[in-house]
Amino acid sequence: MAAIRDAKKVNFELKKLKIKSGKVITDYVYLHDENPDAEKREYKGVIVPLIPHPDLNSLFSQLREYLLKEFYIDATPDNIMQLEITSINLSGEDEKRGLIINGVFETLHGGNVALNSSRILLEGNDSGLEEEIDVIVDAIIDESFKYLFKGKRADPTLFEPLEDIAEVKVKKELPDEENKSGLNISKDVKLSKVG
Repeated sequence: MAAIRDAKKVNFELKKLKIKSGKVITDYVYLHDENPDAEKREYKGVIVPLIPHPDLNSLFSQLREYLLKEFYIDATPDNIMQLEITSINLSGEDEKRGLIINGVFETLHGGNVALNSSRILLEGNDSGLEEEIDVIVDAIIDESFKYLFKGKRADPTLFEPLEDIAEVKVKKELPDEENKSGLNISKDVKLSKVG
């Protein structure tokens, strides 16, 4: 298995990415061998309980307009704010590469309705939006790789009230022999505030 510092994006293939309650749940395939004929290892339901970087969240938000258009809902600022993208699912290769966007739309009465796009062929030109969506998806794949393997995450101290910070938590990378998944997983280390 490749060490975390040796992870290569070319060996990474994202299948599903879900952001829920400040953590990421993902399915992906990773080739741990330099031989392209080697078998790829599939990781399903990998939960990383660390807040995603704002760049990844922003890319998810950019898909809201496209999901609304799928249902002929005007992409007004109000409608965009009512929709949260919850996950994406990728499948296929080359000209068959496709995407399903999943989201939750808040209704007038405060209920939630699941919205799931049909499979969007990213190499197609049915709606004229596929090229724009493809650019966003490529950026999501890049950010997902950085999140999983390179440690690009939100700073958790940004979400703590300033007056309550008596202890600061920092992340310490696990040694390679403890981390067998290939992910850049960290464990908490407590530091007390001095003075």
